[in-house]
Amino acid sequence: AWNQTLSSCGNVSITDLWTNSKPASKINSSWACSQDNQATGCTILDELLIRRALSSVQAHDPAQPMFMHYAPHAPHDLYEVPQVWLDRFAAIKDPARKYYNAMLSMVDDNIARLVASLKAASMWGNTLMVVMSDNGGPIDTGKGGSNWPLRGGKSTNWEGGIRVNAFVTGGALPAEVRGTTQSGLIAVEDWYPTLCAIAGIDPMDAEAAAAGLPAVD
Repeated sequence: AWNQTLSSCGNVSITDLWTNSKPASKINSSWACSQDNQATGCTILDELLIRRALSSVQAHDPAQPMFMHYAPHAPHDLYEVPQVWLDRFAAIKDPARKYYNAMLSMVDDNIARLVASLKAASMWGNTLMVVMSDNGGPIDTGKGGSNWPLRGGKSTNWEGGIRVNAFVTGGALPAEVRGTTQSGLIAVEDWYPTLCAIAGIDPMDAEAAAAGLPAVD
């Protein structure tokens, strides 16, 4: 996550970082950057992602609709995080647990930065923000996650793997549901037609339906 180098082709390392449909050139950190080498000029991937999100908000016309899908890399492998976040959890002795807490704390802070940016741009009052995890925390040895009291974790079909934390916030959230808890069953697939309905957009895919495929992906 420090240098976005995920694989190699022969003896040549490959940087996996994209902007839309093309490589994000000259944005990633040097290949010399790592968890052990956080020198000046080294920027972890999550910082690159939040900077892009913030710049998108700042450049946007508040009078126009905006859809943003902000997907932090943390707390996925590799377990890497700026030292300043690790230092906040120095009291935790288990290394994996320390890294996991540090990464989640960093994500929390970045979401707060995004909220502050939306407020500064006078967009928060008309924003509906959905925050959710894609799966439960990993509980394998050396992963540091915990889904207690639920059984299981990431990559399992137990509740610990598929039942996750989620909340909805923003100025556009109706006042009567703020601060309430919803206990109904929802899956990630439900968000697409739900958000389309809120935006007044037809979620139906006519071409897919004509080909005999599901009309709503």
